[in-house]
Amino acid sequence: MKTDLLVPQDLFGKQIQYEIPAFQRPYVWKQEKQWEPLWDDVESLAQSVRERSQPDPHFMGAIVLQQRQTPSRERIQRRIVVDGQQRLTTLQLLIDAVQEILNDQKYETPARTLADLVENAEPYRGGNPNNAFKVWPTIQDRDAFRYTMNSDLDGTKFKGSGIVQAHKYFKEQTERWLDQFSSETRESDRAA
Repeated sequence: MKTDLLVPQDLFGKQIQYEIPAFQRPYVWKQEKQWEPLWDDVESLAQSVRERSQPDPHFMGAIVLQQRQTPSRERIQRRIVVDGQQRLTTLQLLIDAVQEILNDQKYETPARTLADLVENAEPYRGGNPNNAFKVWPTIQDRDAFRYTMNSDLDGTKFKGSGIVQAHKYFKEQTERWLDQFSSETRESDRAA
């Protein structure tokens, strides 16, 4: 068994898909126990970057992956998620939510950087729209995940989904965090 310490750019920066198998439980993380502590850590890291440009290391836990055999013509690497599916899914929801808000607020360069961490590039998808996603959840969560990540389905039936709620929570937190800075600071940040 090989172990590595990775940052999100290492996990999601390549053309890859982490597939959560059918036997794994559906998404169950909740706001109080998981999303809030994660967001607190993200805010702390962001503040550290603002103050020192180099954040303190942060350990998010272990993820166990198994290489999946793929035909040689496929251009996306595939891994089966043996353990860590809740963590990987939440990270994708967080990154996508932050990316959406940055894009909406015209922080185009960081938004593009984060978009590359949530979607595989078009030329690598092989005509399969599901290959766009870096994380492909268990069967029970796929429609809600697809809706959340690109709004291509009717959202009314997914309002109770933890996936949709997590994405909404991270979007709200991102907006709140960005709103705390004065308009002058935000304008200078946009120019950078």
